[in-house]
Amino acid sequence: MVKKIWSERFKHVYSYTNKKGVFWGYRYPYYNALGNRVEASKAGIKTEKEAYAELIEVMNEVENGNVSLLDNKNMTVESWSKQWFDFYKDSWSPSTLQNTDQAIKKAIIPKLGKLKYSKLDKITYKKLFIDPLLEIYKPATVRLYHRRFMTMTNAAVEHEKLDRNRLSGVKLPTEEKIVKAFTKDELKLFNQQLKKESLVNNTMFSLILSTGMRIGEVLGLTWSDIDFDTRKIDINKSRNANGLGKTKTYTSKRTITVHQNIINLLKQLKLASKFTKQMDYIFYNEYSNPYSPVNARYAFDKIISTINKQHEHTVIRNITIHGLRHTHATFLLAEGADAKYVSERLGHRKITTTLDTYTHLLKNKEEETADMFENILDSL
Repeated sequence: MVKKIWSERFKHVYSYTNKKGVFWGYRYPYYNALGNRVEASKAGIKTEKEAYAELIEVMNEVENGNVSLLDNKNMTVESWSKQWFDFYKDSWSPSTLQNTDQAIKKAIIPKLGKLKYSKLDKITYKKLFIDPLLEIYKPATVRLYHRRFMTMTNAAVEHEKLDRNRLSGVKLPTEEKIVKAFTKDELKLFNQQLKKESLVNNTMFSLILSTGMRIGEVLGLTWSDIDFDTRKIDINKSRNANGLGKTKTYTSKRTITVHQNIINLLKQLKLASKFTKQMDYIFYNEYSNPYSPVNARYAFDKIISTINKQHEHTVIRNITIHGLRHTHATFLLAEGADAKYVSERLGHRKITTTLDTYTHLLKNKEEETADMFENILDSL
């Protein structure tokens, strides 16, 4: 056993000698958040002054009531990831739950699980997490895993497991975001074909086009969410392959106004459907099962294929169902709609999300605005 020689200058500080030389450490007793007497300790410090300086930091934490930080000093990334997941899982939407579970199991625990969270810095994080993941996954996937880790780290700070997020400002490679939306000609062909489709498919895809709703939000709609008199739709839940859950974010819960044409389609669908109770889903497939994302993708792909088969060459791109949401926003902004209201209609948490996504349209508006003001000056 190594013999400790207590410092004559600083209480709780000691030195010891091993084969590599003389080193310093400290042992400081305190009462934790549960009122139990515990000890903060560290060895392997090069000098007496450095040991004392680190001890002072510990004493300050205790003095300021931050004993939780000391209690969690040896907490690993893996242990907190499990606590965090169990604590928040019931508040997440199905898609967020799935993405978080995947991030933890495929990236966070394998790459960082055994590390002490309090010791994780930007250099280590980039070397052990970001760089190896970029060799395996696309940048978009790495950004997703990074966002989940940042959310997890910020939660650790909020729960007083960490003093701060030392990873803020880590730079990831960026990719130009490509927004796929129909052109006017494509939209015309798509709408023409929709009218020939089943009432269910016509109503569902017309609804997305006219509102910018996410497919999960549409599939989660029940008849109680529709106010036929005021032309309002209450978007309050989402449904995907994992089942019914909450909307993507808190601000995704919203009430929007729809055109009378959409209300008319919904009325026709309700009259034609045998599932018309208030809590029944609106959209069912031909086998009387609630419409699934797979059903929706198949129906959408079939519409695109049908249109192109009617011509000698491809006349309409498959922009995916989510592209209908982009089409809605793109045409609104191109016609001069206020970005704030478009953002609220889409359920974006921040208007900057809308601005960043559709920045190519807003650049054109900037030129129009400049010309507009010059025209005002010329008319004075």
